[in-house]
Amino acid sequence: KKNKQPPFVLTKSLQSTLLHKIYGFYLKALAILPTDGLRMRYYRGLLKAGHCYGALMDPVCNIVLNTLWYEAMFPRPEGELAMTTMICSRSLVLVARRSLRGLVAYIRTCFRMMSEHQAMRCLLSTEVNLWGAIEMARQQGHIERTMWSLYSPYKAAATAAQHPDPDAVVNFFVSTFPMVPLPVERNSFVLDVELIVQLLSEYCSTPNGSVETT
Repeated sequence: KKNKQPPFVLTKSLQSTLLHKIYGFYLKALAILPTDGLRMRYYRGLLKAGHCYGALMDPVCNIVLNTLWYEAMFPRPEGELAMTTMICSRSLVLVARRSLRGLVAYIRTCFRMMSEHQAMRCLLSTEVNLWGAIEMARQQGHIERTMWSLYSPYKAAATAAQHPDPDAVVNFFVSTFPMVPLPVERNSFVLDVELIVQLLSEYCSTPNGSVETT
């Protein structure tokens, strides 16, 4: 009994491993986004709302799309820092931590008796693939909530991840945005960021050309 580890140790270890993997997703997303655009515009959306869950299968693509969507919907207000020269690793760790909370909240909303530890085990076993984790939980016999729609787990995820506007991003996730999979540049596997921005600008237009958020 003296040598037995307390129950939270394993959960903390799981969390650290998952954070390490999610942090890697953010490094890949930084490599995809154009350098000048990242310094001038997208760093803000990445750190505030660039979470790795969403309607797409690939976490990195979700980070990029969520970042670009937030910038299109919530432009930088006057007076806010217009440019950054560096994104520190601590900032990436914080947004990765919020992403992990969102992923866990999504899974636990779908399965009413699932613990945080069990949800993280499913995420780890599927390389942080949300849809794979959902399917694994089904195969393991976890009791799935009846009559649930995509809206509820997305709302739980956005709230847990402290998204600046959970309702707006959930409406985007469940919408029919015409871009699955994301477009890539011709003769390459690189995401066509400019085309994504153009489509988002057309799709996410608002009556007054701007959106207010708390």
